[in-house]
Amino acid sequence: MSATLEQIKLLLLIVRNSVDKPFERLPPLWASTLANFSLVMGNPGHSAFDRCARLIIRSPSIDLLDLEWVVSLFKDHTIHRHEARLLAAQCIANSSPFHADLELLRRKRIINLFMEACSSSSAAGDIRINCLRGLRTVSSVRAVAVYMFKHCGVHAWLQSLCLPDILAQDLGPKQPLTVKEVLLLAELVNNFAVHWHSFGGTKADTQFCVLQFIDTMFQDAILPVLRARRPQEQLLDAVTLLCTAIVEHIHPREDEKIAPSSIPGLHLLLKQLYSNSEASTLPHPAIIAIGRVCTKIGTETNSGASSQYQAVR
Repeated sequence: MSATLEQIKLLLLIVRNSVDKPFERLPPLWASTLANFSLVMGNPGHSAFDRCARLIIRSPSIDLLDLEWVVSLFKDHTIHRHEARLLAAQCIANSSPFHADLELLRRKRIINLFMEACSSSSAAGDIRINCLRGLRTVSSVRAVAVYMFKHCGVHAWLQSLCLPDILAQDLGPKQPLTVKEVLLLAELVNNFAVHWHSFGGTKADTQFCVLQFIDTMFQDAILPVLRARRPQEQLLDAVTLLCTAIVEHIHPREDEKIAPSSIPGLHLLLKQLYSNSEASTLPHPAIIAIGRVCTKIGTETNSGASSQYQAVR
């Protein structure tokens, strides 16, 4: 117990040495990292205890503009690398970042590290989930969402998560995303829909790009999971969120119409939903959200979508 207490005291001493001004506010990402480290230091039986202890004694202070501890854990290659990477992902996922944290994320390419881990066929499920949680958390900040949209190849990354990896065929066929992964991706894409006005470029081009994110979710993420007969009720939360993002953030004006070619995946999704279950079992929010999108779609596809919507009603 005394050894554990000494470790926590040392952690607090490092924090004090790192603060230059009285009442200076720690960056939220560092605050979350230190909170997660304190939990590990209070539990000597934790698999990442030794790794965290070595990081703490490395220097009497930390650079608050550099998330070195998180990156060191994520790149760990010891026998406990799984626990170290999981802890690193949780440090970001459990944070409440703001715009100034973008520089911390950019300096060590943390966003790219998390995106690579999510698309890796060899990554453990809990690490993928927590990396997605981390990406969803940081992308809620406008500056981070803009950076990811402009510099991180989000659309290609989304497709790589959903489509088979040709280079990894020897590992066996790629399984559909889990329901939890689909929900987290939907929340991530919703963050881009919320902030799309800040992405630059022409309005029409940017709207189309973000709609492509949503269409990729419909066709390549949600549809395969539905076809695998996974729990449909939870997936409808993702459908509701994405449809609401279309009508409230991307095309909020009532007189705006959506080009039929922008979201062809919606109609494939509707067909699959109604082939899986009776329309009467769809929860009310999903009916409303799908119907609001259908009323905005151009005449080529609106008749089919509207007839399906009327059947649900």
